[in-house]
Amino acid sequence: MNALFRARRQSRLGHDAPHPLRHWFVSATAVFVITGLLVVGVSLHRASSSVDAFYDPPKSVPQKPGRLLSAEPFTKGIPDTARAWRILYTTTRQDGRSAVASGIVVLGKHAPAGPRPVLAWAHGTSGYARPCAPSLYSQPWGSGIRDELSAVIRHHWLLVAPDYTGLGTSGSQPYLIGQGEGRSVLDAVRAARQLRHVSVSKRTVLWGLSQGGGAALWTRQIQRSYAPDVPLTGVAAIAPTSDMPALARHFNSIPKGMVFMAFVLKAYAAEYADVRVADYVDPAGNKLVRGASERCLRTAETYVAQAVSKGATAPLLNREPTDGALGRRLHENTPVAIDPTPLLIAQGGADKLVPAGVQRAYARGMCERGQQLDYRQYAGRGHGGVARGDSPLLPQLISWTEHRLAGVPAADSCAKLTSAG
Repeated sequence: MNALFRARRQSRLGHDAPHPLRHWFVSATAVFVITGLLVVGVSLHRASSSVDAFYDPPKSVPQKPGRLLSAEPFTKGIPDTARAWRILYTTTRQDGRSAVASGIVVLGKHAPAGPRPVLAWAHGTSGYARPCAPSLYSQPWGSGIRDELSAVIRHHWLLVAPDYTGLGTSGSQPYLIGQGEGRSVLDAVRAARQLRHVSVSKRTVLWGLSQGGGAALWTRQIQRSYAPDVPLTGVAAIAPTSDMPALARHFNSIPKGMVFMAFVLKAYAAEYADVRVADYVDPAGNKLVRGASERCLRTAETYVAQAVSKGATAPLLNREPTDGALGRRLHENTPVAIDPTPLLIAQGGADKLVPAGVQRAYARGMCERGQQLDYRQYAGRGHGGVARGDSPLLPQLISWTEHRLAGVPAADSCAKLTSAG
């Protein structure tokens, strides 16, 4: 197996058996951190919208994925220059079971007649629970596309933004589970084509941030086998969750990553019968997993920064995440297939949640496997900041998308990445 994706066993307590007092200190610190997380989480959860009847599927649901079940006008966070709909559609889970998902479709009011190119948007982490769907928020674009929404509208692209299954709709969310997230994206595009008041081109570009960046990588990987009718013109993965074993080890080592590791545990235990939460956490950690899975994040960095004490250092897991069933499943959810669809990976150089070193190693490993890709790193930009405010990525993302839709050949950074070692 490629060295990039091989788990490196690193004990967080060293080779000697832990002293009982040290174990007590670690557990006590974890309880302190968990208490802070839950206090902030309760506040955010109570501020979130309740799930309304739109997200309940009809009594009879077609088995075919990508079927539009319902649509209605949508106005939250939509500028006066655009019209929008929230949609409910069919999709499939990782194991092939039928499911229902929701999302948002946006188009400028002054878009010219004729089929419009699609810009699919895979959002970053909004939480794990059902009320955490971006389409339920008063400002649904807080997970990364807000600053470029006006540019998308001006370019007359049809924006398709899925929530993912389990957000808005019932059932578990496939959090950082590639097949489930990717299918939600592809089937949202299929469903948007069935709206009465829009004409949709088959030209589709996909952007994704963080969780959505990983979803974008997986959408690209499964498109030809799962949805050959949804060809992708280009995929931009921004700070993506790419090398899952490496990221799981990192999440478990930093307080800011604890809540994301909790989401991973909850999702993987729900999806895979061989993954059990109790095999990886002690009772205090289990409390965090349960509590975090019931709450929503508006902006993940703010949520965790407010909740976690600067002195808290306890990992969530009492076992290496790359061990056992969880480790095997994390490897399975690392996208490594080679595909000719143009790929841009954008990364903040100061990202503390998805480290730049992990991302560069992933990109370099993909190059070594034969993948062509455009890798761009932005000095001083953090996890969310790489796609926010005055980030140089944002205008580049617009021009990159214009070039993909125009058929301009994509740049390839692999020679530079592999020569750097």
